[in-house]
Amino acid sequence: MKKRDIALLATALIVVVGAIIFFTRQRKPIQYQGKDAWEWALALQSPITGAKEAGTIALGAMGTNAVPRLVEQLEYQESFTRKSRLWLGKKLPGQLGTTVTRGLKPVFIGDIHWVAARALQVLGTNAATATPALLRALRTDPEAQVTWDSATTLGVIGAPAVPGLIELLKEPNQRVRHAAAYALGQVGAPALPAAPALIRSAADPNGEVRGSSLYSLSRIGPAAGPVALKVVQENRGELRRAGALALVALHPRGQLTLPVLVEMFRDPDPASRAIAIEALMKLTVTHTNAMDVYFAGLKDTNAAVRLAAVNSLGQAAHKSAAAIPTLTSLQRDDPDEAIRIAAGDALEKISAASATKTSP
Repeated sequence: MKKRDIALLATALIVVVGAIIFFTRQRKPIQYQGKDAWEWALALQSPITGAKEAGTIALGAMGTNAVPRLVEQLEYQESFTRKSRLWLGKKLPGQLGTTVTRGLKPVFIGDIHWVAARALQVLGTNAATATPALLRALRTDPEAQVTWDSATTLGVIGAPAVPGLIELLKEPNQRVRHAAAYALGQVGAPALPAAPALIRSAADPNGEVRGSSLYSLSRIGPAAGPVALKVVQENRGELRRAGALALVALHPRGQLTLPVLVEMFRDPDPASRAIAIEALMKLTVTHTNAMDVYFAGLKDTNAAVRLAAVNSLGQAAHKSAAAIPTLTSLQRDDPDEAIRIAAGDALEKISAASATKTSP
């Protein structure tokens, strides 16, 4: 055997022996009925009848004592010893290389991580001390499954996770932003401090992030309404439009919402005017002031605004008879085909509503 091979083998033996001494000195993890938290976490994924139920009961009984072992697995990475043996196995010739790597089983790190995240979810609020580790997993783990399992678990943990999730809404990775927004919705009402950040995310370039942000605002509920109203009043452009969409998700009291959206209709930005009309109608506002907005929108120079107004009048058909002459004109003469079609539909709805009113 060459001197170089002997030196490599000696290095490998030193590393292995050192690792064995180090790990055997570590405190054994807390157990329940002879198994530690990780063994019970694996039981949650077992196809054996009753294994999942047994794992759930065991982890519940262990409570916070299960968290350190599960976090250890959530953050598991290949050890230096294992990496060294694999490296030497590739470098050493023939049987020598095989001997160094003997007994090393394949490790699927992503699977270890998501099993740990799901087990922490079973612990619920008892897993609160795992929040920093779960936030790191959500942000950095390359496996999408780990991202979503971590997000779901953070949602179950609740309020302690909210500050960290708010920060993750700023991440460059759209999957991370999407998962963070979703998790805040799972937290529900205690995520109220996240309302301003979620409204900003409702203007995210990514459609999935926007959708999750609006969903999460709806889960927080009307308590976030004043935040959305303030955003609409104090901002312009995309953020103002996001605030208006948030109002639709939150359904604050109409007497507060109506004047804010009516004022938004005066915005010089046509996209904001169109959103103001759409928001009013999605909130089913047919107050006289709202109807005036819909009527005025029919004469807007912007096609998107006219289309929003036409559609709104069709939905409020029982109050839209005064718009028949203008809608007839739009059906015949508007240069935009979508508006001509929508005007025809609105006229049919108005006619049907009128017939219903006059029928005996």
